[in-house]
Amino acid sequence: MSYDLILWRGRSSEPTRTWRDLSRGDTVEGLDPLDFASVLAAFRRHYGNDLRVFEDDGTIQGRGWELAVHDEDTYSQVECAWSALDHAGALAQLRRAAHAAGCHVFDPQTGEFFEASPTSVPSRVKPQSPPVPVAVTRALERVWAAPGDTSIRRAAAEVLLAHDDPWGRVIQLQLASTRSKTERTELDAALGRAADRIAGPIARIARDRDIENGFLTRCCVGVTNRDRLTWEAAVSTSWWATVERVQLDTVLATPLWWASEWIRAAPLPSLVEIEIGRIRLAREAEGRWRVADAIVGHPGYHTLNLFRRVVDGLSPGDESAVDVPPKYKLLVSAASLPKRRVDEVDEWDEPDDEDDGTV
Repeated sequence: MSYDLILWRGRSSEPTRTWRDLSRGDTVEGLDPLDFASVLAAFRRHYGNDLRVFEDDGTIQGRGWELAVHDEDTYSQVECAWSALDHAGALAQLRRAAHAAGCHVFDPQTGEFFEASPTSVPSRVKPQSPPVPVAVTRALERVWAAPGDTSIRRAAAEVLLAHDDPWGRVIQLQLASTRSKTERTELDAALGRAADRIAGPIARIARDRDIENGFLTRCCVGVTNRDRLTWEAAVSTSWWATVERVQLDTVLATPLWWASEWIRAAPLPSLVEIEIGRIRLAREAEGRWRVADAIVGHPGYHTLNLFRRVVDGLSPGDESAVDVPPKYKLLVSAASLPKRRVDEVDEWDEPDDEDDGTV
């Protein structure tokens, strides 16, 4: 368990309500986006060489504390080990560094709010992303319309390379039957430059991403410090068309509303597996979904809630569309209960295997 401080810019009224809304994933009006460069510069002025910086994932670490800052996020969370608070002034130093970055500081443990001075907000010019060429957009749309056709992927690679996009080289190298040592090194470098581009809007809400044949095939959905607009941008994007396996994180808590909308609205022609905590759903050859594996035992309320919403989305109006082996029937029935009733379920025994059941 850590001691947390919450940082944001802009609105300073009703801080308790602001944090409550942010923690639920709601969009809060009046907040200004953060940017990694100015936050890092401010913390370096206060901590000097006592920082470890991981620019690839936007993480700044001090002695006993850590925060992650991603451009366009509306807040960040400093996670402090309790041992880091043993010396006097530790929290005050963190607050001063945050104020130097133009961030207000909210302490959810005590409810205290430390407002930044208006003059401390650093100036920031938002870089403009170049427009995506029409030819590139059309080439990608053809891939998403036929995700299993490698010839269409090869054609897309040519279009991307014609526009100096390293994604094209990733496609070419991953489709190659063999690769030399030089080409493997080249592929690693191209993936480093193009990984987020290949994942599109999904990159902002997912981690542990796998890329095969030049396109996203697997990811774990669930990150912290993302506002609702970021989640909405990824819910039904065409980038899902090539994804085969998805894990919905029950620790970093994939939002329930997002799971419901995603399973109904996202293009998922390639999807064959969904993992929700200790529950695994698999798509069989004929297209039916089945509870393929689950650890029989109390899986946790958020896991059950996610599971119920995914099953509802896979079988709208027809619960028999998802097969459930008999030993998982209790798991499925518990997913329909309110939290109080779930907590009262204390027998997760496996029923007789002769008893058949569907959900």
